[in-house]
Order: sequence, then C-alpha cells, then structure tokens
Amino acid sequence: MSNLIHSLQKHLGLADFLRVSPNTQDVKASKVKDRSTLLAQACITSVLLGLYQYTRDVDNAVCLLKPKQKETWLEVIFNRYPTLLEQRIMHYTGTDSETVRHSLLNIADKSVEEIQTYLGPKATGEEVKHYMSNQRNHILSYLPSELRAGESVHSSSLDDASNKMHGPFSDFMHWFEEFFADSQKPLY
Repeated sequence: MSNLIHSLQKHLGLADFLRVSPNTQDVKASKVKDRSTLLAQACITSVLLGLYQYTRDVDNAVCLLKPKQKETWLEVIFNRYPTLLEQRIMHYTGTDSETVRHSLLNIADKSVEEIQTYLGPKATGEEVKHYMSNQRNHILSYLPSELRAGESVHSSSLDDASNKMHGPFSDFMHWFEEFFADSQKPLY
C-alpha cells in the first residue's frame, strides 16, 4: 500500500517530514531547517486529513474519481474554503496568507491526482475509502497538533494524542485500527 505523504513529498520534491512527538504533540520547529518544509508538512497533512474525513462517506469517495464539481478540490474536500485552517497554518509556519492559500490549493489538486493515479480509472468509492483508511495513521503521525486540523473536519478526536503514539504496543493497536477500519475486509 502506497504511503500518500511520501508519494506527495517525492512528486513535489520536498525534504522528508519530521514525525510529531507523542510527548509534545508537535514537530520540533527548531529541527526543521527549511520553513518551506514546515509549510508543506502543515498543508499536506491538513489536506490529507480533510480527504480522509471526506471519504468516510462512499458517495463522497466516488466524487474524487470524477472531475471536480466546484472551483477547487480544496472546496470539495472541506465543503468550502477552510479559512480558519489557513489562519492556523499561517500562524504555525509564519507564512503569509497568499503563500498558504496557494500551497493548500496545489496540494489538494495533487493529492486527488495521486489517489486517482494510484487506484486507476476503474476504482470504486469503496476502494478510495479503504485506501484513505489505510493512510490515517501516516497522516496523524505527521500532523502538528497546533493546527487543530481535526476541528476543521468536525472530528476533534483526530487531534487526540493517542493517535500519534508509536512503539510496539501503539503500532500493534494502530494495526488493529487499520484492519477493522474497513468493514468489507475479510477476516481470513
């Protein structure tokens, strides 16, 4: 299964992102040498979280396989332009509004394109939903908590610290989450 974050990093020519610390729930900004990498990490993880939440409904997941129905994929994913999320990313990264807006729009388009390419032209809504379910832990592991992006998709539980923990037991529990996230997956 493809890791959508790494795929986007590769296609956009970005440096590797730092995982969110389970203790502080944030990326140590001092370890990020390039502020554009911090911006990219904030925008990519926020957009992908929006995509994850959007695809919880199979009818929405099918929409990602069609041409966009509004002006931008970002408006489709969030049902309108996510102004509050933009402001949080501006504050978190110290970047101006126009740069954040351009980055969010570009990443939303590229993310949907990556999903369409990976799943192929004959994909179904169930396949999109399953694919995004498998991306959940990757997304949350890199999503800075300061953004409170879960609020932007009306699911504050996604901002919960336990989603970002790693280690033998936590990774095992995350595996169970992924396994049971798709009710259509056979148990044998």
